[in-house]
Amino acid sequence: MQQRSFHAYRRVAVNRRPSQRSRDVVSDLGTTVTVGEYAQHWQRTALGHLRERTAENYRMQLRLHILPRLGTRPLADLSEADVLNLIRDLQEAGYSAWTIRTILTPLSRMLNHAIRHGRSSNNPIARLDRRERPAVWDREQRILGREDIASLLGAAPPRYETMLATAIFTGVRQGELLALTWNDIDQEAGVVKVRASLDRRGRRLPPKTRNAIRDVVLMPALAAKLETHRLRSEYGSPTTTSSRHVSARHCAGGT
Repeated sequence: MQQRSFHAYRRVAVNRRPSQRSRDVVSDLGTTVTVGEYAQHWQRTALGHLRERTAENYRMQLRLHILPRLGTRPLADLSEADVLNLIRDLQEAGYSAWTIRTILTPLSRMLNHAIRHGRSSNNPIARLDRRERPAVWDREQRILGREDIASLLGAAPPRYETMLATAIFTGVRQGELLALTWNDIDQEAGVVKVRASLDRRGRRLPPKTRNAIRDVVLMPALAAKLETHRLRSEYGSPTTTSSRHVSARHCAGGT
């Protein structure tokens, strides 16, 4: 009987450990926590599940824009007026509406985290009127014509010409472009297989969403340029190229 009771209590303790630890950490902040203090706690405990680049961006927005303006404010007293003053300061500093929304994102997520942990009762960003939020307008995109593309590629340094041409004719993102390997260039099927993205540390990571995994049409002109680039590269042997990055520096035709 005593053995069974011991294990029963142990199971309860184990099951409660994560949430209890979270409450203990939050309670260590004190009764009147500031935005800056809670931001430190949030960064330590709540960003681990995010992609590294996203977490780095959140930390940067907090450090550069949010904490210098709101760091000393009591978290529970943060109001719509505080947020509106932040938006006005950013607008006067010349930031676009899109950038301002990007800056507000980590603050809003942190405030929602504080609500769930009983440190705040409201998120003033969520209570802003639609007219008070930075208005984001879709800007008309400039489409490059044949002459524009020819001029751009003609002015590009030789070592970057092929990568620039690949970006233009496929429309892939920068990280996806740098992650391309020769195995992703399917000359027979006439497609470029987008299967990964290169992060800031040079690591080849899977895409964020399933929709990012796709095949892009390989135009004949680009196919010929890529094949020339492959043959001139230091990894030109067919037996060694499949896992090498397309962006690898080649020996001839540029440094």
